[in-house]
Amino acid sequence: MKLTSLPIIPSLILIAVSAGAAPADDQKTVADLDTQYQAAVKANDAATMDRILADDFILVDGDGTVSTKMDMLNEAKGKRISYEHQEEIEQRVRLFGNAAVVTAKLWGKGTNEGKSFEWILWFSNTYVRTPQGWRYAFGQASLPLPPASENHVKVETIPPRPEDVNSPEAIVQTDYKCISGGIGVARQWARDFSLYDPHARSIVPYKDEKTGALTIWNPTQQEYVDLADAHMVRDGFSEHEVAHKIYRYGNVATVFSSYEGTLASTGKLYTRGVNIYQLYFAQNRWWISSVSWDGENFINSIPPELMPER
Repeated sequence: MKLTSLPIIPSLILIAVSAGAAPADDQKTVADLDTQYQAAVKANDAATMDRILADDFILVDGDGTVSTKMDMLNEAKGKRISYEHQEEIEQRVRLFGNAAVVTAKLWGKGTNEGKSFEWILWFSNTYVRTPQGWRYAFGQASLPLPPASENHVKVETIPPRPEDVNSPEAIVQTDYKCISGGIGVARQWARDFSLYDPHARSIVPYKDEKTGALTIWNPTQQEYVDLADAHMVRDGFSEHEVAHKIYRYGNVATVFSSYEGTLASTGKLYTRGVNIYQLYFAQNRWWISSVSWDGENFINSIPPELMPER
């Protein structure tokens, strides 16, 4: 989805707290005030935004647009945008001494100069403690996420099989196995989820069909399954590894794994590229913390060391 004019991305502050406040108190205060700030943005309340933002505030949107404090205040005063919704989803607050970082999804819906919009995006905001209290100093927002699939796939939670998670090689091969199958064959999503850290995400670059701009899709495992399951089962998608290289240091590892994907419905090669797995070892097993991939094309060939030996 391409927005011609991205609405203001709200942020977070923490009003002055006592120097001796406990981290848990800070987290609760941040979370509560963040909700208040979303309401201020929704209402185009420039006075509240002015109190919250640091004077040297900077926001970087997913398309590279940079906004200052004055830009955001002028936007609110102009009331060009009318919000129906401006709510956070999956908010998380992390404290680092005199800094706080908030990540969340943001659901926005309304009209921009009379034109309707609706989007969900991710943001990450940094706040600093000042003599006057916490101030929102820097923010980053993703591009709007692809529309959510209407086909939600319920995935059972099961423990991992020991043989699936006892080595980097095993966990990668199991991931391929779980997503593969013939036409009409259910995928092993519960087994696949058992390989991943609960907060794992995929990172997938792709080109916007309308603009040609490079865009990043970063779904959770559930979002990926909801979008991909029907296609995989209908067409009999299968993926297998061609070759791999593993770089390991202590309890972390990166696996470069070239792959080929085929469709049983056509019997032809469907896709080829490289998966990059980030792994860590904990609780006597390996976990996938993220996986990134990109497909092969005329300017992005698979390196020789990840091609099959001849």
